[in-house]
Amino acid sequence: MNKIICFSASSKEAYNNFINTTTKPIKDELISEQITSKCDEDYFLWAMRYSKKNESLWKKINKGDYALFYRNKKFIGYGEILGTFLSEELASKYYNNIIYKLIIVLKSVKVMEFSREKMWKLFKYSDVARIQGMMIPNLVVQKQLLNEHNNIANLINHILDLQENIS
Repeated sequence: MNKIICFSASSKEAYNNFINTTTKPIKDELISEQITSKCDEDYFLWAMRYSKKNESLWKKINKGDYALFYRNKKFIGYGEILGTFLSEELASKYYNNIIYKLIIVLKSVKVMEFSREKMWKLFKYSDVARIQGMMIPNLVVQKQLLNEHNNIANLINHILDLQENIS
């Protein structure tokens, strides 16, 4: 089952990383080798700080999942995940720190501000709840919502009140 995964870009450093690697396409042979055989593809990156806890969460990310980026009580972007891999080389190159070696490759990222209100209601979060690091919203609720909306793209459209179809 494809799922929604939320990532916080709330700190200054995380927001700068978001702007630098999710808003501009990146061409990199190392990414191409890990994700596909095409060397002329543009990719968008996100990365998580390495820790045993983060690595166990990161391993739950699958191709076709959708990333929702969060900052200051709003979603600031979303994108379809193409895959993940460990890379100190990319961490150093794009994040200037090998601690960001848990790499997440995205097909594209749509950057804009979206209210969190509908998602908070659907998942029954309190108003004071916030996203820290990576969070996978309740999978039982996601499965119910996916059944109602037929696929992950329709569910994202619904949650973010998008006027366009993202699939």
